[in-house]
Amino acid sequence: MARDELEKRSKTIRDNYTNFFSAQQLLKNGKSYEEFYPSSKGDQFLIAGGTQKADIIFQNVAFNDIDLNYDIYNDLVLTSYVQKNGLTKLVILDTDKVTKFRLGQSDFININLNFNKSLEEGIYQLAFDGKKSILLVKRKKELINTITPTAGEARYKFIRADRHFIIKNAETAFVKSKKELMAIFQDDDRMKSFIKRQKIKFKNDDEDIMAKLVRILTYYEHL
Repeated sequence: MARDELEKRSKTIRDNYTNFFSAQQLLKNGKSYEEFYPSSKGDQFLIAGGTQKADIIFQNVAFNDIDLNYDIYNDLVLTSYVQKNGLTKLVILDTDKVTKFRLGQSDFININLNFNKSLEEGIYQLAFDGKKSILLVKRKKELINTITPTAGEARYKFIRADRHFIIKNAETAFVKSKKELMAIFQDDDRMKSFIKRQKIKFKNDDEDIMAKLVRILTYYEHL
């Protein structure tokens, strides 16, 4: 009996070992990532300085503590692993097979037409998820030409170009100005007054815009 139990446990360990490495192989099957811009100021990534430990659901399999980054210029989710030669390789994950991931303190979901026909398909940050409203952010960078670069300066630079979408009453609004934000709450004087006090400006610091939109929707949820 003891021998049968030992063999059963050994088989379970072997099966778990095989399943683990089969699942890990899913993350290594993508194309090599080779999009680099050495002559530019800044970079194309959400997280500067390389990959970061993250959780992801990929091809319906949950992975924890995976090396991950997000190229928000080319809209590519990336992972990395160490090859047999000791070198680290960056790999592009198939976006269609990504369900969601958590990178840093930010949650991202893969939007398709079944979820929302008003949005382009792709990866969005779920910045706020309330009972009455949702804030989705399409994280984006653009590469622009430096008008008059001086000697030794980069000719191109990356700038933030996030797009913010508020879903309320099953309707999706692309919010790119204070006027459009006010229009979402046009029948609510309390909301319009609160929005005015936030002094939100839709330019420059996109992180500040997102933080203020989260604050506004949090206030709305408690009315």
